[in-house]
Amino acid sequence: MTPFTDTQNDKLVELVRTHPILWNTADEQFKRHSHKRDLVWKEIGQSVNRTDMLQERCSLDAVL
Repeated sequence: MTPFTDTQNDKLVELVRTHPILWNTADEQFKRHSHKRDLVWKEIGQSVNRTDMLQERCSLDAVL
């Protein structure tokens, strides 16, 4: 994966911040709906012009 630009980084941080399903482990959706997290990551990837984000995240999940 190629590095993010500063603009992409800033936008990514802001978008993730607005989606607690991605980071709030106390959120019921975080615990039960990994498919919803995948959809949010896909949406965020499109917003920052990085459609490879979901593929990379899924690869990391497989290792963990």
